[in-house]
Amino acid sequence: MLKKGLMRKAALMITVSAMMVTGCGKKENTDSTVIPSTENTGNTQESTSSAQAGDNNSQEETSTADDEVAPKTDRVDNGYPSLEADTSLIPKGETVRSFLTGEWINDTIAYRRPIAVMYNNIQAGLPQSGISKADVIFEGQCEGGVTRLMGVFQNYDDVTSIGSIRSCRDYYPFLAAEYDAAYFHFGQSDFALEFLSDPELRTFNGMNGDYNYERRSDRVSPHNVFTTPENLVTAMVNKKVSTYLDEDYVAPLKFNKSAEPIEYPDADKCITLRTGYAYNDAYFVYNEEDGLYYRYEYGQPQIDEMTGEQLAVKNIIFKLVPGEQYWNGSPLYLLTGSGIGLYVSNGTAQWIKWSKEVDGVNTNLGCNYTYGYGPTRYTCWDDSELIVNQGKTWICIYEQENQPNIQILDK
Repeated sequence: MLKKGLMRKAALMITVSAMMVTGCGKKENTDSTVIPSTENTGNTQESTSSAQAGDNNSQEETSTADDEVAPKTDRVDNGYPSLEADTSLIPKGETVRSFLTGEWINDTIAYRRPIAVMYNNIQAGLPQSGISKADVIFEGQCEGGVTRLMGVFQNYDDVTSIGSIRSCRDYYPFLAAEYDAAYFHFGQSDFALEFLSDPELRTFNGMNGDYNYERRSDRVSPHNVFTTPENLVTAMVNKKVSTYLDEDYVAPLKFNKSAEPIEYPDADKCITLRTGYAYNDAYFVYNEEDGLYYRYEYGQPQIDEMTGEQLAVKNIIFKLVPGEQYWNGSPLYLLTGSGIGLYVSNGTAQWIKWSKEVDGVNTNLGCNYTYGYGPTRYTCWDDSELIVNQGKTWICIYEQENQPNIQILDK
């Protein structure tokens, strides 16, 4: 049984529909730092205690322990990439726009199937390696409020190291599927095991020998599993998973075709964004010079060991979902249906809406677990399509009950 009822989702949408807005995300008669309220039960996953999975199907490492490719085609427009009418606007050597960033890239990369990697984000596993090269980063909680990151890479040609890699949680393979990516992890929770044999999810488990990796001697287990993009692509070939995007793939995000940032005049000023993830005290700070949000956690800049660079992105999206729990206290995040979110870019923040179609229901986990393989669609508050700025995106999956913990600060 679930510890919280699923009826809060309906209550949330009643609250949302009752809000009056103007433009794209502007609330009338509210302070710029006040966040639209949702039901808050006072129960939070932001604790520092860690719940353990309760049956023998989990595969968690503890401190002891010929390719049939789809042909590349000259597809014109599934959203992105797309051909421009004025070819003089196309940078030399780059022919299409990236599905992941909206930026110009070479078509040998644009139709490549992305790799999605489950990154360790506990302090003992830092710094991570290669993650600054990810085009999209997802963040969500696992047990005890600890967050895991998933880096989605399409252009990984100059990535020499990826890690450290940790175990899967049930909702991450479905996030990877939104980008038609192959998903790589090292072990899994009990509940994730239910989905890992699904061929639609293209999962690879290093603990089962699905890809080659190394144990670094300068770190202790389980924080020392590293690999390379070459190893991951080889694993795809060996498993006969196409290394190209599916022909019918449609990008989740719609990008501004101009390199100049799109302006949402009714959005609120956002220089510092505190995420509400209490365990790692994660936040972003806007740099007006380059228009990027720089990431901090555990009281310091989050640095990529491979590049020495601080992680920085153009866009930040929050997808607020009901904060359910499995019987053992593990988070249960249902990503389908509809809800509200937050879009942050270019020094501003605005409230948005999201929706995702249901493709199936799993009843083996003590609940009606709805799931979908397709993309999440984001709209402005007035239901017009959300257009995001070109560049990298950080997407936070966050409990709607803890929404007041997100802080939008104007300095």
